[in-house]
Amino acid sequence: MLRDEKGKFKSGNSGFWLGRKRPKMTGSNNNKWVGVKNNHVCIICSNQFRRTRPSTGARVKYCSMNCYGKSKLGKNTGEANNKWKGGVSSENSKIRRCKEYKEWRSSVYKRDGWTCQICKRHLKKLIAHHIKTFNKYPELRFELSNGITLCRVCHCKIHAENRDMQNFTKILNDYTLNISRNALKI
Repeated sequence: MLRDEKGKFKSGNSGFWLGRKRPKMTGSNNNKWVGVKNNHVCIICSNQFRRTRPSTGARVKYCSMNCYGKSKLGKNTGEANNKWKGGVSSENSKIRRCKEYKEWRSSVYKRDGWTCQICKRHLKKLIAHHIKTFNKYPELRFELSNGITLCRVCHCKIHAENRDMQNFTKILNDYTLNISRNALKI
C-alpha cells in the first residue's frame, strides 16, 4: 500500500507517476476534447477568433470590444434612438446652444470681471444668471443688464431659498449686505 491511514504517502513511495513519462493531455489527446467548435468569424473585421459561449447562450459575434464599438456606431442616434421625439428640441435648449446666448454669457462674465457678484470670489466654474427669469421674460434673454455672474454655491443658495425669483434684486442686495457685514466682523 502506497499510503498510510491518514492518506499520506509512506516513506519510499512518492506516487504513481514517479519515474514514468506523462502523456501529453492537450488538444485531441485530452479525453474531454470535443473538436474545434469555438471558431467564430467576427462580423466587422472577418477575423477568425476562438471564444467560449457566454453563459446566456448568446452567439459570440465580435472578436474584440473595438469591433463591438464599431458595430454600435451610429445605431443609437437620430430616429434609431428609442427616445426620439421627431426631431423636436425644446426652444429653451435651442436658445441656450445658439451663438447669441454664448456671446451674452461671455459678455456678462467680462463685465463682472469673472468673479461672483455675491461672494466676490474668482472661481473657474461660474454661471451667468438671468436676474429676470429666462422663461417669463423672453425679451430680456440677451439683455446684458439682465445678467449677473454667480459661482455655483451662490447660485444654488439663491435657487434653493427663493423659488419664485420675483424680487431677485432685493434678494441680491440682501446677500451682498450680509456678506459685507460678515467681512467687516472678521
